[in-house]
Amino acid sequence: MADVITTAQAGTQVSKETADALVSMRNEIDQHRYADSKRSYLGKAFDWVYGADEKSFKQLEEVEQRAITHVKNNDIDALEKMRDEINQAVDKDKNKLKWQNDISQLGGAGLKIGALFFGGKAGYMASAGFFAADEAKPADKIGGQAVDLTLGAAKGLTFKFLMDKTMSSDMNIALKGGAMSIGGRTIDTALTRSNYYDQKEQGYSLWTGAKNTASEMVNPEHLAVDAAVMGTAYLGGWAIGAAAPKLMTPFAQKIETSAIAGAARGAISEITAARIAGEQVNWSRVGGKSLATSVVYGFAAAPGAWYSDYQAHQAAQQKIDQIQHQHDGAGDGNYFYYKKAGQVKAEQLTQDMSWKSTNGDTLTGNAGDWKVTGPDGSTWTVKPDIFAKTYGEVTPGSGVFEKTALARAMKLKVDYSVQSLEGTSSGRAGDYLIMGPNNEFYIVNAAKFEGMYSQVQQAGKN
Repeated sequence: MADVITTAQAGTQVSKETADALVSMRNEIDQHRYADSKRSYLGKAFDWVYGADEKSFKQLEEVEQRAITHVKNNDIDALEKMRDEINQAVDKDKNKLKWQNDISQLGGAGLKIGALFFGGKAGYMASAGFFAADEAKPADKIGGQAVDLTLGAAKGLTFKFLMDKTMSSDMNIALKGGAMSIGGRTIDTALTRSNYYDQKEQGYSLWTGAKNTASEMVNPEHLAVDAAVMGTAYLGGWAIGAAAPKLMTPFAQKIETSAIAGAARGAISEITAARIAGEQVNWSRVGGKSLATSVVYGFAAAPGAWYSDYQAHQAAQQKIDQIQHQHDGAGDGNYFYYKKAGQVKAEQLTQDMSWKSTNGDTLTGNAGDWKVTGPDGSTWTVKPDIFAKTYGEVTPGSGVFEKTALARAMKLKVDYSVQSLEGTSSGRAGDYLIMGPNNEFYIVNAAKFEGMYSQVQQAGKN
């Protein structure tokens, strides 16, 4: 086709507009084939989802063949009449190719993000597999594919490790999302083979890879996008937390963190694509890509986040079962849920204090703990984090509280003692061993317990 275009352009009978259309068609065909050659195994898997680009490309090749025939036959009139058809075919294929690239990119990103949020060995194996499949390309030589598969697997494992550490940190969701975006780009650059190729020396160089990685880490345009997304996310997270704190669950925070990272990655990928193509950055498309990637990242994280939370819940329950089991010999092993009735007065201690339990144990509370006074005048202390989990103020500022959390308790069959947070807590057969919200134990006198608590549900036997 290149020779034919040259011949057409050299002639005086072909208009400039038609010659430009032929050049545009050749460029689009080359770009389409190049895009296909750069699509990974994972990206190829999404051809069946869309596939419209294959039809548009076939139509474009058919138009090219007819144009070649007209040029060879010197049928200039027929070629001139094809100009609009050529331009339409080029525009159609360009649009369909962009859609296919977006679907392949977002679909692959969704699978990779989903794998990252799965817990345990399954999450690491899936991350390594999907990242490897997204790194290797069928069009490359076997040796190059082997290297890319290895780098891809390493990329997945490293990203998974980064995500686990980030999600378990005390950072807010905006910073977590930013860390995933910045860290992800750095890992992606450092573990991509093409970033180590030195164009000038026509060979691979560790120094070139290091420079490209460092350049990505401090890219001002990309960091500005991260800052803008994180700032928006921080304000949004603050607003949600203030208006609907129940929405800020660990599960929701994982999805929100992933969506934040997706928003930044989507915007940056679109900006980068425009820069590489030498085109003006289309900010509306940048916004659209950012939103689309954010949605995909958020939805993709949901299954893994749910499964990860499920695993954590199961592990926590197993730990509780083990803790409960160590005291089975003191009773029958059956823990029941009880609701505490009545109201108490409470105030935070400004200094340490000692107090005696109903059973006569001398126990100690520390400054910052809550001193609780029951209806019968008895007093005891509660650690601040446990108090916050188990008590609620009846009227703000009244200092009067009621217990909002259920208590798990087992009736003792023998005299028994446990190490509580306040000291050694002892009881006699018939008293109750209570397991608190932080898996701490203490014993309450039978008469006091049965006068204040009523059974509501069995917690289960271990």
